[in-house]
Amino acid sequence: YITNIQGEARIYTNGAWQQNLARLNDDPELKRRVSEYYDSMGGDMDMDPQGRVTFPKNLRDSMSLEDQQLML
Repeated sequence: YITNIQGEARIYTNGAWQQNLARLNDDPELKRRVSEYYDSMGGDMDMDPQGRVTFPKNLRDSMSLEDQQLML
């Protein structure tokens, strides 16, 4: 999972994002709002055989990264 948090791309391993959201289980409304907000700027990603990832379009748009190559 990848999203934009305070202007930085944040990449989470499988399940790590869900663990972060689980910390908000005591407040289901806050959990829903946080999830919707960060999902609007990111999403799931896959790695190709060369180890490259393509950022979701909504993340590229939110970070003004359209048509740019990034090295992580």
